[in-house]
Amino acid sequence: MLSFLVLFFRQYPAGDGKEFPITLGRDCAGIVEAVGDKVKIFKPGQEIWGAIEVARPYGCLAELVVVKEHEISLKPKGLTFEQAASIPYVFLTTWSAIEGCISEKTAKGKRVLVLAGTGGIGTFAIQLFKAWGCYVTTTCSTTGIPLVEKLGADNVIDYRKQEFSEALKNEEKFDFILDTMGPKFYNSCFSVCKRSGRIVSLVSPVMLLTDKHGLVLGGIRIFLKYLQLNLLRRLLGKRLSWGFFSANGRALKYIRKLVDSGKIQPVIEKSYSFEDFKRAFDHIATGHSRGKTIITF
Repeated sequence: MLSFLVLFFRQYPAGDGKEFPITLGRDCAGIVEAVGDKVKIFKPGQEIWGAIEVARPYGCLAELVVVKEHEISLKPKGLTFEQAASIPYVFLTTWSAIEGCISEKTAKGKRVLVLAGTGGIGTFAIQLFKAWGCYVTTTCSTTGIPLVEKLGADNVIDYRKQEFSEALKNEEKFDFILDTMGPKFYNSCFSVCKRSGRIVSLVSPVMLLTDKHGLVLGGIRIFLKYLQLNLLRRLLGKRLSWGFFSANGRALKYIRKLVDSGKIQPVIEKSYSFEDFKRAFDHIATGHSRGKTIITF
């Protein structure tokens, strides 16, 4: 989750102070200390993992975290708390993006492209698509190739040597493309997407346009931007949409089975103590992450 937070605070300046205090962090793992009167599923002493909704002033970088029942699930038995905390946000961001586009039932044999395969979302998405039987192509730098190959990527494009659309121009087009890079790569994604294919970008202009132009005018500009991106391409059967994180305890329950079966492995690059949390954010801000960075208590 740290990579998202660094990007967020770089793009959006501080407000008038009414938004404070803010506790950072979105995904977590721990032991249930207490439950409310209306909680039916969970009880004290259970080991859980989860990711809380973004629209909250309090997050997970704390010794005690308040969560809602729909945001959590029982933790995979084979993972430590540190390992478990590295998965919920990247999984649920990926899940929200692909829902309605590709699923376990429809994925087998499909060709999938994942941009930036060594990042937190990329390392997870590669494993998920491989578990579903997809042929997975990804992009990364030269030094990241061993990692994505270990995760199961079938084809790796070194973006330092060649732009991916150029490298793939003579290859079969893709059924689904997961973009984690943003508008600069939209045209390249369309060029390698097959007819009836889907592109989902996790870098959207929604918050930026709303922040710049306000809710009403920003909403109009977002709609116009969507039309601009899709109108002509949809005539060719290609469609681009934007994906957004959403808390989902039921989805976590599903992915727990894949984790417990060994098909999904946590990918953690660095671990910091809470006292060193600034170093963790500084590390993420450098870019080129290899999996997730976590903070322990």
